[in-house]
Amino acid sequence: MLGRPLSKSTANLFRALRMRAAPDLAGFLSFAARPPVMLTSTWNQGETPDRGDADPVPSARGQLLFDRDSIKILNERTPLRVLREAALSGNVPRYSERDFVLSAFTRALLLDDFENGRPLSERLTALGADRERYLEVYRAAADSLERRFAGIFYVLHHPESRPYFASGMGRWGNPGRIDNYRDNWWCPVDLAVDLDARTNLSDWRQDLPPRASADAPAWSAAFLSDADRAQAKAEMAKLAATQSGPDYLLRETMRYARAHPTDQRVPEALHYALRSQRYGCVREQTAEAAEQVWRYMWRLYPKSGWTRKSNYHFEPANLPESH
Repeated sequence: MLGRPLSKSTANLFRALRMRAAPDLAGFLSFAARPPVMLTSTWNQGETPDRGDADPVPSARGQLLFDRDSIKILNERTPLRVLREAALSGNVPRYSERDFVLSAFTRALLLDDFENGRPLSERLTALGADRERYLEVYRAAADSLERRFAGIFYVLHHPESRPYFASGMGRWGNPGRIDNYRDNWWCPVDLAVDLDARTNLSDWRQDLPPRASADAPAWSAAFLSDADRAQAKAEMAKLAATQSGPDYLLRETMRYARAHPTDQRVPEALHYALRSQRYGCVREQTAEAAEQVWRYMWRLYPKSGWTRKSNYHFEPANLPESH
């Protein structure tokens, strides 16, 4: 059927079926990548391709993109070692490669898995995603605490980081820049909706159906063994325990700061950790952790320029909205 002249939408439906039957990772990735029928923006409700705003991301034009069915399998039932293999294989769609490698690296960071994190960090450097060379420190760290902090320092400067993959055009914001609509870092991976682009937005989540069980037959994939799926399920439970991006970044940055108060990177890291709760996916408990970080900064580093930039006032009216 796929050898016949089909419309894009029909071919994509057959590719989705063929993807699930692929016996190996390379075949899965090959059929997971599909040409979009049309690129349109959320404000183009008529989905008319002749409108001026119908091509919001020109770089995605003519590119193969992941669809929601493929990232569901990758996010929830593919273990990290297989995700690392995919990220380094060269078979990920070119448009998505940088974000794919970064998501796999972020997952490795949260799981404290340096064996998989190191080659992923090397690939990020090769892709030009670490021009500040923060990940060199990650690879050279002497112990797990220093290594985790070096990885966190990188993630703090890259709000596009998150431990799950996105379909379609993914995050619209530029790498290293805050997204104005809070599509920054990540929400807890055990949210009641599927993990995808703009999962961070509460309004967006209300429009999504409840998350389907990744163990249902609809999400089977021939290239994954039962052991693979069980390992991925256990990894997802560990990721869920880390909570949201701001929760994790605040907590782990403070852990390092208390152990290494003279490290010159600490004030900067604390400032960026506070920024994550201002612009990321937060919960009611996040505000308390943020206030502790803020008070710690003013107590230990009152003259630092990073502290001066972090002059938040934790009155109830000024606390970030919880999700």
